[in-house]
Amino acid sequence: MFNPCYPFTPELLQSMLQRQVRYFVRSSYKRGRDYQSEPVREAFIISHYHSLAEAERHFNNVLYDPYRFLYDAQNVQHLERLNIAAGINNYKVYSQLIIPGIEKKATKRYARQTSLYLFRNSGWDLKPGVTVNPELYMQGGELYAKIGYHGNEITVKFEDIENTR
Repeated sequence: MFNPCYPFTPELLQSMLQRQVRYFVRSSYKRGRDYQSEPVREAFIISHYHSLAEAERHFNNVLYDPYRFLYDAQNVQHLERLNIAAGINNYKVYSQLIIPGIEKKATKRYARQTSLYLFRNSGWDLKPGVTVNPELYMQGGELYAKIGYHGNEITVKFEDIENTR
């Protein structure tokens, strides 16, 4: 599985706190666990929100995730736990931020699957040799691709593209 997310580091956490980010949601992140060179106990993604309503929406959408947790950075104990999460070594912890420029890598690596997915699901008349460039984004701990072509646009879970054969 392709993982385009930036690691959740102490520096990133401090930057978010300086930008008045108050709420964080931790959930399992399979993309962060697959294809690691060293053994990883578990992988998580920590999504950040300014609004409690948005954080709760994400939190409630991962109802069956045993690792889900809603942090409030104004709660001292939660802030301590966030700092620990940002520095853990035997777990992989990622933010929902996409690494700048990673779309080029995704376009190159998944060109065939993207074209096949679009052929089967969009009805677009893609000419041979046409390259579409997906815009990747995270929503609720899931990776999505937004793809545009001749004024049309489609949004799809990136997992659907990866699994197209």
